[in-house]
Amino acid sequence: MSEVFRTMLETDMIEKRSKNITIRDSCPYAVKQFLKYLYVGTVDFNNWTQAVNLLKIAHKYSVQTLINLSEAYLVTTVVFSNACLLHELSRTYSLKILKKQTQGFILDAGFMVSATDGFFNLRSRSLESFLSSCHFNVENEGTILTCLREWAVCECSRRCMSLSRTNVLSAMEPFLKYIRWALIPESHRTFVPRYLADKYRDDQLSLRRPFFVPPSLQFHIHYLKFVVELGSFHDQNQQNGFHSNVNFLKFSVDNHVYLAGFRIVGLFRTYTRFLTGKRHLNGMLLGS
Repeated sequence: MSEVFRTMLETDMIEKRSKNITIRDSCPYAVKQFLKYLYVGTVDFNNWTQAVNLLKIAHKYSVQTLINLSEAYLVTTVVFSNACLLHELSRTYSLKILKKQTQGFILDAGFMVSATDGFFNLRSRSLESFLSSCHFNVENEGTILTCLREWAVCECSRRCMSLSRTNVLSAMEPFLKYIRWALIPESHRTFVPRYLADKYRDDQLSLRRPFFVPPSLQFHIHYLKFVVELGSFHDQNQQNGFHSNVNFLKFSVDNHVYLAGFRIVGLFRTYTRFLTGKRHLNGMLLGS
């Protein structure tokens, strides 16, 4: 039973007198499943977005058992694209289990998650917790600086500020102290003035752990943003356009890589097998 409903119906409130309770700000699916749970005690989850809607209505009307069910389901649905969104949800509604799951996932999958819209919409406190961690798993420090810049652009938009260099740098500045500046060549950080980099440079910061693809994430990877580097396509099949053996697979998120004056980036639909030694990728180039 909802304690909120109980109060509405057992005290001198308009809902008791009218015998009518109006539920606002909820989608039809959430209302239907919410009432089903109150009457029958069961609920059907079809996808994570519906579970989020159900969680919100359960929280609004203080049905703790349904909150717990929704959280347990959401823990099983964490993927690259929704990890940051679910992390913010866990902080908003004090969902400790979901927070722990999403936090660990984002740290392990930083090389993929940091390119998602959810990452660019993180709240400042959440962003700080990830950038400050030496366990944030990205391929290099330049990736973090690039992602921070993209986040700052989005933050300026959220604040209705012009996207001037001054405003973007202002949004970035509180987080510059977490950048390992010594690991980024000056030619790769021209957007940040040298005086700011020198101001926040701290050579005592612990190095981040070496980049790797955790075994726990390998089954999540279906789409990769692929950056071509010298030697990558020695074994390509010229006749059918497929690339059967890729000697160097580099996970990259919006990093600019130039080869003989060209930036070559491909999005692959892949069947990946992570092996010791060479990694084999069978897929078809969709765009570049």
